[in-house]
Amino acid sequence: MKVTDILLELEKLEKKRDDIESVLSEATTEEKELGAAEIVLQQGLEKNNKKLTTFLNSEFEPAATLLYLTVTPSTLSMNAEDTSPLSVIATYSDGTTKDVTSPRKPVMFFRDFNELADNKGFITSVDIAGYLGEDKTFEIVKTSGGFDIDDSSDTQGLQVVPTSNSNEYMVVDVGGSPIGIKFTTNGEEAVGDNWLVDIYLVGTGTTYEVDDTSLASINESGVVTALGGGEVTITVRNGQQLVDVPLTIVDTIPPEPPSIETITPLVGGAEILFDPSTSTDVVSYNIYVDGVQKVTGVLYDGNPVSTELVPADGETTYLVSLSAVDGSGNESEQSSAVEVTPLPIETTE
Repeated sequence: MKVTDILLELEKLEKKRDDIESVLSEATTEEKELGAAEIVLQQGLEKNNKKLTTFLNSEFEPAATLLYLTVTPSTLSMNAEDTSPLSVIATYSDGTTKDVTSPRKPVMFFRDFNELADNKGFITSVDIAGYLGEDKTFEIVKTSGGFDIDDSSDTQGLQVVPTSNSNEYMVVDVGGSPIGIKFTTNGEEAVGDNWLVDIYLVGTGTTYEVDDTSLASINESGVVTALGGGEVTITVRNGQQLVDVPLTIVDTIPPEPPSIETITPLVGGAEILFDPSTSTDVVSYNIYVDGVQKVTGVLYDGNPVSTELVPADGETTYLVSLSAVDGSGNESEQSSAVEVTPLPIETTE
């Protein structure tokens, strides 16, 4: 946590404590005789004081300096429309490493309350690697039937269930799905023992950039999507450190075919007006006559194109179709063929 975050959290806890104490001190004798309201407030005060004590007793170490990033894989080769995740590991000056692939990661501290609740047992470890929720504080209480758990958002239906490992438990939601928190005890916990687990989501500082967004994209969690064939560079940044990941995309996906709008007979040929392919990477078109490629490299400019059709005797009919070719050389299927009978070529005897 940053210093500003620590001070803000401390201020919030102290304000909540002062507010509760103020309400309790200003309650009239008649209100106190009702009993229930005072009990609720006293319980709230006790819980807040536990959080405050935990916070004040926690040790915050200076942040280590980021030395370098390791991105896996270091190079990528993909087919168009495929996806591939990157993994980013940060190495720090204190020798530790952290997975900083995602933009936000959960961190936490936990403490039992021996000085407040005379706990008999204690939690030996907490695993929050799979936690995807919000900033929250969880209070775990040992009961005669297992554990009770509440969070700072008063989420309904949270439960603690044992795993297959000895003295290991996980937290599940009302539907029985794990929420990403596991903890292990020393097995000596007694009814009434309780602990707080404070989870904060902190920014990892990792960002991603693609130098040609027409060929590839990458989301904030490091998942690359190939869009079209070519060479791309992905830049991964965290603080002052950056790593470039070369990406080669092989486009094996053919474009959508064009469609013939009209075909007009000419003397010895025909004039074709067509709608272009809807694919954005098309560079040219081919003309087929009776299923055989006749003309290649036709450029589309919105105007009709013409092709020779011989023999032209006024009786022979031809089937004309077109295909589209993209920048990677992939050719589309042929468009629907259209019949045309070219006008006869006049001959002189």
